[in-house]
Amino acid sequence: VAIPGKTIKIKGDASNLLATRISGSKENEELSDFRRSIIKKTPAEINALGEEFIRNNPSSYASMAILEKYFLANPKPNYAQLDTLFNIMMKAAPKRASLQLLYQRSRGLIKCRVGAPLPSFNAVTIDSIKISQATLKDKYSLITLWATWNGDIYASLRLQRQELRPFLKKINIVNISLDADTIETKRFIREDSIPGSNICDRMSWQSPLVQSFGVRNLPSTILVDKQGRILARDLELDAIKEKLQELLETDK
Repeated sequence: VAIPGKTIKIKGDASNLLATRISGSKENEELSDFRRSIIKKTPAEINALGEEFIRNNPSSYASMAILEKYFLANPKPNYAQLDTLFNIMMKAAPKRASLQLLYQRSRGLIKCRVGAPLPSFNAVTIDSIKISQATLKDKYSLITLWATWNGDIYASLRLQRQELRPFLKKINIVNISLDADTIETKRFIREDSIPGSNICDRMSWQSPLVQSFGVRNLPSTILVDKQGRILARDLELDAIKEKLQELLETDK
């Protein structure tokens, strides 16, 4: 852990980095002890030990390192747990700028988690139609964030159009392009007849929509229920189809 004004010493074997001993500050020694304590532990055990450490040491820089590595970097983060841990840490260290920055970077992921309401947003489609979370009510909605600059990404959108054809009149489709220019976005959408509300605000990764929806990778999908609550995120296409079939069958 890099701590202002502190000098650290590193001792260990390059073939076993988890056993590396970092000293020179209380936080680094605590972090080294934690890393050694989780050797051969299961993911669930690491999660429990990490949460216990953070709750017991909420103002420690070591807790920030643990939160980032073992919770935020988890392929399937528990966002409710992250929200709780962030709140505990920020109460213990309210003036720590690095913690505030980490929270700002993670806020979209936490607020746009499964089970939470879809964050408020306002946008304009490439056909100049205004759209917001309010306009998506009363139907299930599938939001997809994509871009033309990666062939795999827009190929998946083309496949999505084909596979979801039976649902097109029963759900809202919202496609958000992260292109920095609308020219390629419009060309692709029109050539491939991509349905739905198509948005491109030309702000790429700086788009407020990216921040609000907590997008880290493309393509990214968000499935929303009729009341505006998030049902699922980043499902594979087959799983999206199965989920929509289940939801629409239940509504009959």
